[in-house]
Amino acid sequence: MNLCNPLLSLSFAMTHSVEVGLKGVPNDEDPESSGATHQRPRQRRPTPDECDVVMFSQCWSDEEMGFKKGTTGRFHEGQTVIVMGPQGDACVYFGTEYVYGIKHPNRRFFLDVAAQRLEGVRGAAAYEGRDDEITESVEYRFEAELSRLEVVARREPGKTPAIAKLLALYAERFSRISDGSWA
Repeated sequence: MNLCNPLLSLSFAMTHSVEVGLKGVPNDEDPESSGATHQRPRQRRPTPDECDVVMFSQCWSDEEMGFKKGTTGRFHEGQTVIVMGPQGDACVYFGTEYVYGIKHPNRRFFLDVAAQRLEGVRGAAAYEGRDDEITESVEYRFEAELSRLEVVARREPGKTPAIAKLLALYAERFSRISDGSWA
């Protein structure tokens, strides 16, 4: 399995998602002009131009890819491809492997995409449906900036201690505001 070939990964992801992985799209075609005899709208497959694609390099363990526990415990570096369909669903691929689908992606999913670090198969349920109350109470722009900051820290580990100290300083300030001791 070739995990680091971006063209092969993208080609596989797009083909699988539009042919099988993503939800069907209501067909706007007039049923009478197509020869159909039923009245409810038919579904059609989404087209590539209706989809959004994000691709980045990521390391996945055997377990994150869905292999049984107790396997080799190796890590694999390759292309993670996310294809988001016109009905709001998403498919996640690693190399040329379909990893999982999300019917109703939540904010955490999009933030992890922005941070370029997705959960594996066993953690994918956290991306489905509404977020927890704390996540939904924070402004999305703020969380997106934190996700981008995480990407910087991963790419430039030397900056991580300074970023962590700054975030700790702000956390202390916010704690003092919430407990009324801010002066």
